[in-house]
Amino acid sequence: MIATIVNWTAVGKVVLYSMVVTVGVSVAFGLAVRGTTRFADVRRAGRAAAATAYAAVAVAAFGASLAAVGYGIYLMTQR
Repeated sequence: MIATIVNWTAVGKVVLYSMVVTVGVSVAFGLAVRGTTRFADVRRAGRAAAATAYAAVAVAAFGASLAAVGYGIYLMTQR
């Protein structure tokens, strides 16, 4: 009887996608924080090339985090 009330396939997909996105956004934001802190460290050490690379990683990762949040908000407003 419960199997007809709850669509377990849909619930499973929601749980799986939520876990994947949560880990992905967390990793992207972690890379943004790591890139920012490493950028500051290597810039103080006078290594311009490494600082530029870390700044690029930080900007790209923060952009990915921001895009994921924006896409989530877009999806929530579409129904």
